[in-house]
Amino acid sequence: MTQLIIAEKPSVARDIAKVLGARTKRNGYIEGKNYWITWCFGHMVRLVDPAKYNSEWKRWTAKHLPMLPDQFKLEPIGSSSDQFKILKSLLNSREISGVVNACDAGREGELIFRYVYDLTRSKKPVQRLWLASMTDAAIKQAFKNLKPGADYDALADAARSRSEADWLVGMNATRALTLRARRAGGGELMSIGRVQTPTLALIVSREREIEAFKPEPFWQVYATFDAGEQPEGVQRTYEGVWNKKKVDRFQKKEDALQVLDEIEGKTGEVVKVVQKDIKQRPPYLFDLTSLQREANRRFGYSAKQTLDLAQKLYEQHKLITYPRTDSNYLTTDMKKELPGVLQAISTGDYQPFCDELLANTPLKITRRIVNDKEVGDHHAIIPTDKTPNLSKLDAKESKIYDLIARRFIASFYPDAVFATTKIATAVEGHIFVTSGKVRKEAGWQEVEPPSKYAKAAKGKGKKKPEPILPAVAQGDQVPVADQRLHEGMTQPPKRFSESMLLGAMERAGAGLDDEILRRAMKESGLGTPATRASVIETLLKRQYISRKGKVLVPSDYGRALIDSVPSEELKSASLTGQWESKLSQIADGKTSRADFMKQVREMTASLTSTLLEQEMELADALKAPADKSKPSLGKCPICKTDVTEGHKAYSCQTGRDCSFVIFKRVAGRSISPSLVKLLLAGKRSKTLKGFRSKKTKKQFQAALELDEQGTVKLVFDNSPRDPPARSRAQTPSPRQAPPRDPRTARPTCPACKQGNIIEGKKGWGCSRWREGCRFVVWYEQAGHRLDADAGLRLFNDGDTGALDALDGKHVVLDLDAEGNVQIK
Repeated sequence: MTQLIIAEKPSVARDIAKVLGARTKRNGYIEGKNYWITWCFGHMVRLVDPAKYNSEWKRWTAKHLPMLPDQFKLEPIGSSSDQFKILKSLLNSREISGVVNACDAGREGELIFRYVYDLTRSKKPVQRLWLASMTDAAIKQAFKNLKPGADYDALADAARSRSEADWLVGMNATRALTLRARRAGGGELMSIGRVQTPTLALIVSREREIEAFKPEPFWQVYATFDAGEQPEGVQRTYEGVWNKKKVDRFQKKEDALQVLDEIEGKTGEVVKVVQKDIKQRPPYLFDLTSLQREANRRFGYSAKQTLDLAQKLYEQHKLITYPRTDSNYLTTDMKKELPGVLQAISTGDYQPFCDELLANTPLKITRRIVNDKEVGDHHAIIPTDKTPNLSKLDAKESKIYDLIARRFIASFYPDAVFATTKIATAVEGHIFVTSGKVRKEAGWQEVEPPSKYAKAAKGKGKKKPEPILPAVAQGDQVPVADQRLHEGMTQPPKRFSESMLLGAMERAGAGLDDEILRRAMKESGLGTPATRASVIETLLKRQYISRKGKVLVPSDYGRALIDSVPSEELKSASLTGQWESKLSQIADGKTSRADFMKQVREMTASLTSTLLEQEMELADALKAPADKSKPSLGKCPICKTDVTEGHKAYSCQTGRDCSFVIFKRVAGRSISPSLVKLLLAGKRSKTLKGFRSKKTKKQFQAALELDEQGTVKLVFDNSPRDPPARSRAQTPSPRQAPPRDPRTARPTCPACKQGNIIEGKKGWGCSRWREGCRFVVWYEQAGHRLDADAGLRLFNDGDTGALDALDGKHVVLDLDAEGNVQIK
């Protein structure tokens, strides 16, 4: 009998197939050696929308809240429905004796597989493949250690519980708050999320602290002392700052000037000298969050960018272990593998460091590296035992690999040692403190310099060392050689960079009162290492925040949203802390999924009631278009009420009960109120510049007008509004093949983002159709026979431009984010 293996992605399936010796490619899977290896495209199944439980839930009304389905239903995600059909067929095939879950080893990977398995109603026995590395050796070893799928039922319960709980709170809280805001005069969607909302609250709170901050002047007094003749290379003088009970600044300038007058020309006495060596231990190995923070700090990479690069190093290049981890440690059974990893990466800039470690056997492995108690689903991110060919990596991939490789090597190196000196000098009753630090032993910093990262690693651009303080002893008399006054201003808190925000999300539970919640949040914080990047990107996409250089700034809309949320529970880390504590207990088998979901349902009902009933002071940024400060731009072509300007769009007073909307950006071009007035008056605009293709980013020109449904459409060449209907004789025969798509074009498939567009007999498809990508665009669309030029515009520019349909009307075809053809 044949064993079916399901991977999370096609690339992982190909790697597994290669190791198992399966070579024959089928439609949506690979066959060979009694194996069928198939794949998902990440999440392929989701919880259905409210309307599919109850048709009345389609309308946003308070009387239908809270929405609490008795049983949650699943459906395939539209863009992957074809591959799902293949999975369903394979999972229920009589030729299959069992199934191997080879999705990513973790909570989300378990959920991806379980949702597919559940929806296909398969009854085949399941085994679990747990991969931490994508090297051939790691895959072979993992297949030797297959575990029964039932061993991971508790993990699956935690995954399902998280998914369903997010649905309950997200759907109900978003609707309740939006409806409550409408009653208070709001017109915008109030999107609420268990992780998204408290993360936004962190950014808004920091911005408020900055705005409320009032800078105040302060003054510091510095004195330079002459210690007399010193050995060669040691400076003769040293400078100290006035200090009284650990306060080194004056609030009044006259007080500082008085000290300057009192010490001028006087002689001080050394009253205390403290010298000691301080050791700085090597940094911990990377988990995903610390890697994202370091990459942002050193290179300015976003959290998502770093995750994508690390994923490529893991899946495509097989140079690092599984990156979506929350652990900084390795396990005891990995000790024997570590010398082999050092041997494998002993090349290029890493060779002298690795050779030095390997020459001193046995390798020193401390509890800062190996600690079984601190490893959950996955260990820390380290290089694999594959020798890197850095020439095959692009510049950004090389930087991320360099971070990981150097951190791994540095972890085995000794501590960095610094000689520190602290001198206290008394002058006329005033104490001046001098501190100095000199690095005596580089230790791990030889491998991973703390500053000027890339340059310092090659011995260039090293930071100028601090001067060595003169040798003085308690009781020495040291004349005041100079004195100076420094005036400064107190500084506000810093805005969040992505590195700082990731750290704040990770530590979000630190301020909670409950010890159990703090412990749960310490493990997961706001979100998980794998999801924090997507949370930040969601806030950016929804325009709640924006990037300003290297920092994140809340928009007026984001600030207003937080101000309008009446429930503090939704804005704090408390809810996430409570959930993560319970989810961890479910995964560990210490509490039941049923009990947790019962509590979530009760909390959802209570929270929904609170949101609907609590009075709301609505911020201006959330006021409905009917706000008197926003004049009417014309009448809605559908419901005939006034259309006014909103935060992201122009809409009518009817709100979401009317389908009319004109977004403020169309094809990358801003749409002004005056242009909306023109369109609402039933007129076509002149040909406008500044539109930009979604695919090629090239600019183009077009006119705008509203169709009969009140939808904005692009009009090219300012063609006549009502062209004569084309006769049947003028219409190309359906049997006549359109001109062929030039082979040189080869646009990227918009569905899988990996293959290229190729032409077939009846339409265009993806070159990866044998591997399961079911993307297709038929030549016959909306009564029009697409030719090669229209096809190229569709794939390269995102839309076809205006086409003449059989009924004489103009249509425009475009592709949505999932690669589906939309008719305008």
